[in-house]
Amino acid sequence: MENTTRRLPARNARRCAFTGYRPYKMPFGYDEESPLGLDFKKRLRETIEVLILQGYKHMISGGAQGMDIMAAETVIDLQKDYPDVTLEIAIPFEDQAKKWPEEYRTRWQRCIDAADMLTVVSHKYTKNCLNARNRYIVQQADLLLACFDGKEGGTKNTVEYARRFGCPVCLIPPVKTPKST
Repeated sequence: MENTTRRLPARNARRCAFTGYRPYKMPFGYDEESPLGLDFKKRLRETIEVLILQGYKHMISGGAQGMDIMAAETVIDLQKDYPDVTLEIAIPFEDQAKKWPEEYRTRWQRCIDAADMLTVVSHKYTKNCLNARNRYIVQQADLLLACFDGKEGGTKNTVEYARRFGCPVCLIPPVKTPKST
């Protein structure tokens, strides 16, 4: 698997990267068709569409299970209405999806096949390739959209890195929070 560019983003395109929880940290787990899952995907789509309307036309996904793939699939769907939007998938290593459940491997491959750009951070797994991918997406972005509610882990590390790097972070919680009165 090699770095591939099928279509370059527009020169003036603002760039938005995605990071967030894997299914086991989401309140709906792997059941994206549950009411909580459908609500999250609806809010994710609305947020990405607003960002597109604000000029974010190059989207970068790390290709991981959960938020990354849901965001990539959302961008692919939104490209029907916004054909000038490009999608980059930045994978940490070639066999990223090899041990995943078949459904997720299929979804991952569809995203890879539909991406305008594919960036392979490492050809093989290393203990640092996931962090290298996360640093890459932050360094390429003008904004980081993160599904995050404060839990420890890779998402927290990526959000903290973005803040230290000076990349603005927009949070989308996995569960809709009630509005204060």
